[in-house]
Amino acid sequence: MTDHEWERSISIQEYDEFTDEDWQDSRPAGDNVTMIAGSCQRQQRSTRRVADGETCQNVRTDNGDGTFSQRQQCTTNYREEPVYDQMCRWEGFRWEESRTETTSGDLGDRPYWEDIDLDCEGQSRVGCEREDERSESYEVLYDNTDDDSSYRCAFPQDQWEDIPVESLWNGQARALIPNSLLCETLERQ
Repeated sequence: MTDHEWERSISIQEYDEFTDEDWQDSRPAGDNVTMIAGSCQRQQRSTRRVADGETCQNVRTDNGDGTFSQRQQCTTNYREEPVYDQMCRWEGFRWEESRTETTSGDLGDRPYWEDIDLDCEGQSRVGCEREDERSESYEVLYDNTDDDSSYRCAFPQDQWEDIPVESLWNGQARALIPNSLLCETLERQ
């Protein structure tokens, strides 16, 4: 085991105007979303299979008594036909990802969340911000003593903090994927 690394991220969204294209029956998500008058245009949305005649052939069947009977067997032919719909422009307001505040470090740095300052927090007007999601990762780096390869394994924070620096570990590597360690097989020597 050679090192510890951690990262914590806070995703920030900003309330903003948007213009988007979508089908007439697929109103985009957001606030005060309206279709822009006169913006719709006919476009191909998909295709559908349509029956288009049959192909028939005569099939002979042995009756088992030295005679045979003949019948006609048909299969339906299909063709692809375009399906058209109205593609329209929509406008409105919605929360969109604007930035991410990230902190990182190693075992010597106590993990912390960035102190964020949000513009007009709690309001839904253009330019205001809100916190979206928080994510965190804690990884331990391992060097292979047989060659120059290194591996990363993720752990919950409490386990990550308890893995001693420069401790020796055994684990199984994936043979077909370079630099890939089966982290669940790790055992301390």
